[in-house]
Amino acid sequence: MMKYPFFKLDGIELVPEISQIAIRNFRMLKTKRVKIFNINCIEFDKYSDYNYFYLFSPFPCNIFNKLLDKILEQTKK
Repeated sequence: MMKYPFFKLDGIELVPEISQIAIRNFRMLKTKRVKIFNINCIEFDKYSDYNYFYLFSPFPCNIFNKLLDKILEQTKK
């Protein structure tokens, strides 16, 4: 994703240790346009700030459906 001219690339990760690994990796890449939010994806309230979503290793169906509902709810115009 960093090969494309997106304004920002942010991530959501529930597990703090994995968030720290991601932060460290982005620092090594010397990128300043990435932020990692350490939060449950259902509790995240800024989906309307984004227009592309990439899900790596998605969740069980019940969580995935809640996430999709949350994204749709926040991005309705």
